[in-house]
Amino acid sequence: MSTESLAWAAGLFEGEGTVGCWSAGGGRVRLGARIEMTDEDRLSAFASATGLGQVRRGSARRARHWKPIFVWLVSGHEHVQALAALLWDWLGPRRREQFRSAIVRYRAVTPGKRMDYPSDQARTTAHRLRQWRRHHRVGRVGTGQEAML
Repeated sequence: MSTESLAWAAGLFEGEGTVGCWSAGGGRVRLGARIEMTDEDRLSAFASATGLGQVRRGSARRARHWKPIFVWLVSGHEHVQALAALLWDWLGPRRREQFRSAIVRYRAVTPGKRMDYPSDQARTTAHRLRQWRRHHRVGRVGTGQEAML
């Protein structure tokens, strides 16, 4: 990983990437980062530059005459933190805050595990995530509802 390739990767992530904490169903949450675009070769270069994640063909339904979409994806606390550490020096303040916010939210809601609380105390981890968002007045990252940080 050269400094130049990491700087390029940070620029791509700054412009096209997102990081967030999402409900994974079954009372679990997942921390992840992703980039979606039509240029599979650029996503493969990003994966090579960072040594993280994988590139997949997107599954969203699109018009036939549109180019296919590809997704670079990494998930898991350790991998997202590694990505942040690799790109941090070249990221802008808004994207840095997006990393910070997602990691803090993930840590706040029993990450990736089913909750062992009685159902009358808290029904799911996703419920705790919603409570955290309301308390901190933060929308869902990646949906256009997030607060401008």
